This record gives sequence, structure tokens and C-alpha cells, in this order.
Amino acid sequence: MVPLTVARFARFADVLDLGDAALRDLMAGTGDEPERVWAAWVIGLRHQPDAAALLAGSAASEPSPGVRAHLTILLMSYGERAAVVTIARSDPAAIVRASAYRCLARVAAPNDRELVDLLVHGLGTEDADLRAAIVDGLRTDAPSILRERALLQLGDGDLELRRVVVDFALRCRQAGEPFPAALSEHAPREVDANLFGEIVDRWMSDSGPDAIARAMPAWPASAVARMLARWATQPVTLAAADLEPLLARGDPVVDDGLATLVDKRRVEAPLRWLLHFAVAGQQAPNRWHATRIAHHHLGAALGQTEPTMIGAPERALVRQLLGAIEKDARDVCAGRGIEVDDLVRFARGERLEPDAQARLDAIGDEYLDLEVFGVGLLPELRRLVARK
Repeated sequence: MVPLTVARFARFADVLDLGDAALRDLMAGTGDEPERVWAAWVIGLRHQPDAAALLAGSAASEPSPGVRAHLTILLMSYGERAAVVTIARSDPAAIVRASAYRCLARVAAPNDRELVDLLVHGLGTEDADLRAAIVDGLRTDAPSILRERALLQLGDGDLELRRVVVDFALRCRQAGEPFPAALSEHAPREVDANLFGEIVDRWMSDSGPDAIARAMPAWPASAVARMLARWATQPVTLAAADLEPLLARGDPVVDDGLATLVDKRRVEAPLRWLLHFAVAGQQAPNRWHATRIAHHHLGAALGQTEPTMIGAPERALVRQLLGAIEKDARDVCAGRGIEVDDLVRFARGERLEPDAQARLDAIGDEYLDLEVFGVGLLPELRRLVARK
């Protein structure tokens, strides 16, 4: 048991001038935990012939896991690998074992079969902190089996462990090599928003946003939406062709993200995209976000488009949207003495005859805002479907 004493030294420098006997007394138990660590470091710095044996003996009898963890580092600095291996295998404290494994990982050469086997074993334990320590200490020239076992830790539930693995994967990458496949494959599965951001930002900096966009069709909708939302806050320019497969999914969450990119001018959307958002909104009224953005941009897009400029897919969407909006307009006007053309002028902000305005006012602004949304597009939609 360590005697209870009042700390006499406030900092490491205070023990530098102590004699060997005083340092040994501190290590033997007369000092508190910081003093025992400082004494061990001073003894190590003096390179005394018996320092390694003294440190090993202290590590064996030291009651504090924190001090033993520091002594492990000193033992490794003296080349006492066997002692550190013993500590890694048998110390009762997880923090000490982790310190030992980290030290061993730093010196494990690719052809060092004994240490490689020990580290492989460590990476198979249930202790996430220990595995994180190993990955943190691994050399960039670690053998393939250790690199593979390290990258497998990306599937672990411990955030700090995954963070260390991401750092390791990036650290091991050689100049000219593509972005690590393990990280690009893991990105859509990463649940922590900050770590996800770190991975995709590094990926984007390395390979450009188009590389991520081309990988996203295989991602789940939630990951796609998270990436699109991230792009909406960044000064990026995206190609519509790279994002086209995402539009084909027809997922409301994905459509909302794509529409936001259009609204933020991150991507120049073809007319077909805007028509898709608007038609989807007519079919499912809960898609108001993408629909409102589409209608906001459709006015200008339709006005700049001639009937001869659109292909069969776009024309089909125009007809579909025209029919849906006209039906909604008729439903609003039915039994109220209101003409569809009056509703169109109202939606376009034009002046109405007093009687027509009064009848529209009687409906209520909130109802009109919801129901006549898109009615102002009717003239342009009718123009595009008219054939000469």
C-alpha cells in the first residue's frame, strides 16, 4: 500500500535535481502518483545501467494503473519488449494493457511474426479501447493481415475506435493511390454525423464531389439525404448527369435534397427535374418542399422553353402536370362562381375584377395558398402542349 503523503513537488522540473536515492524512494512509494511517474522519467533520462531492471521491478509492484501505463512506455523505450509483452498479456488493468499494445504496435515490423500474432489476437478481443490503441500504434508498413483486421473495426459500435481506424486508413495511403475503398464503402454506414463529415470531406477534397455522386446510387436514402444536405451548405458545383440516378429513385427524402441543391444553385437542373418534382408533389401532397422549389423555378424555365425544344419524356410530364393542376383548379372553383382563369390571374399576382376578388377573398388566404399552388403555371404548360 502506498503511504499517504503530501505532494512536495508541483512539477516535473522539481524532481530533476534529486539524487538517485531520493528518486528510488519516490518510485518505491513515498511519492504520490505524479511524483512516481516523474521519478521514473528522470531515472530513464539519466540512462542508468540498471534503469531497465528498476523500471521493470517498479511496474510489477506499482499499484496505480496510470503509473504502470507510463512505466510501460519507459520499458519499451529501453527495449524491454519481453516485459511489455507480458504486461500486454496479463496486466489486470485495461488502460495498462492498452498502453502496452500501443507500444508494441509501434515497433512491430512486417516480418515480426511474434508481435504480429499478438496484435492480431488483440484486435480480436472485446475491449474497444485496446483495439483502438493497437490501430493507433500500427505502422504504415504493417502487414496486410493487420491492416485488414484494423479496417474491419470500422463496423464496431465504438465511435472513438472508428475514428482511429479512419485516421489509420488515411495515414497508410501512399501518394498517387486512390481514396481508400474501405472508407468510401463505410461512409454511407457511418452513423456519427461528425465522422461522416470528416470522411466525405476528405474524399471530396481528394477525388472531387463527382466521385461521391457516382457512388451514391448504391447508398440508402438516409445517407443520400445526409450527403445532399451537406452539399447544400458547401460551395460545390455538381453535375446533373452524376446525380441523375438519384432522381430515378423517386424517393421523397432524396427528391427534397436534390430540390434543395437546385434552389441553392449547386446544380443546374434540367427542365425534366423540375417537372418531376412538381408531378410527384401533385401525386403525393406531403412532398411540399421539393414541389414548392420546383414551382418557384418552373415559371422561368417554362417561359424560356419552346414546344420544339422538349422531348417525349418532358412532354409527357408537362401533360401530366397540366392535367393535375387543371383538376385542382376546377375543384377549387366548383360551386363558388369562380373561373379557372380568375384563379390563374390570382396565382400570378394580377389584378382581378372586384366581384371575382371578393369571391376569392371569401375562400380564405390559407386555403388558397395551399390549393392553388402551381395554378400560375397553367398558361405556360398549355402553350407547351399545344401543337401547331
